Amino acid sequence: GKPRRKPLAEAKRLLEKAGYPGGRDQATGRPLILYFDGIATGPDDKARLAWIRKQIGKLGIQLVIRATDYNRFQEKMRKGTSQIFMWGWNADYPDPENFLFLLYGPESPLDCKCDGANNSNYASEVYDEAFRKIRMLPPGPERDKLVAFAVEQFRKDAVWLYAYYPKD
Repeated sequence: GKPRRKPLAEAKRLLEKAGYPGGRDQATGRPLILYFDGIATGPDDKARLAWIRKQIGKLGIQLVIRATDYNRFQEKMRKGTSQIFMWGWNADYPDPENFLFLLYGPESPLDCKCDGANNSNYASEVYDEAFRKIRMLPPGPERDKLVAFAVEQFRKDAVWLYAYYPKD
């Protein structure tokens, strides 16, 4: 019932299962390279990005940091050309829907050809169906169950990874 960190050995096992034992392509022997797009504006950002690279490196994966300005970053989000990124969200109003819509399939910029909010480009019919119901239901036990179901669905699909929660 409480959050717990999974052991590094579990991540290594999953990498091997995916064909990348030790962070290397099983067929070619080449290292697995992932790209992280981020906004670096100061020394704190550089330290954070270095920490992320170090953590990913523990799996034998090479992480290439592509620091950029905010305008270029937004363009990458609209085009879906970012592999890994870090972005935040502040709630406009105190309701779970204010966060759940960020993963609603039709809000993907790649689907709507608009400035949609689903920059993860997450697509799940099960999640989307639950979200459509959540949007229409008034607060209460039925809606609460659907919210819990939707949260568990995107957790299971590992859409977002939670590293830390900065406070500005």
